[in-house]
Amino acid sequence: MANPGIQKVNLEYYFLKISYICGIIDVVLMVRYVIKEGKGPMEVKVGNDSKWICMCGLSQNQPFCDGAHKKTLNEEDGKVYKYNNDGTRTEIQI
Repeated sequence: MANPGIQKVNLEYYFLKISYICGIIDVVLMVRYVIKEGKGPMEVKVGNDSKWICMCGLSQNQPFCDGAHKKTLNEEDGKVYKYNNDGTRTEIQI
């Protein structure tokens, strides 16, 4: 169950909106690439229960695993991928 006091915020949207309100013409968007090498979840024991923590970064139920890591199983070693909102991936050069 989500904590009602915590709200996800699209910072990119707010940055652009604030820039527009302030009359700033040049907009600089910051992109952060986080490289995750995990291709499966990590089990964490809580008493007698197991909780599965996402290690691939693709879960829509962070920090918990939702099975999205299955998309990473055929990644090639040594390559870096960007996963798109539509579920596809693109190889990128960093």
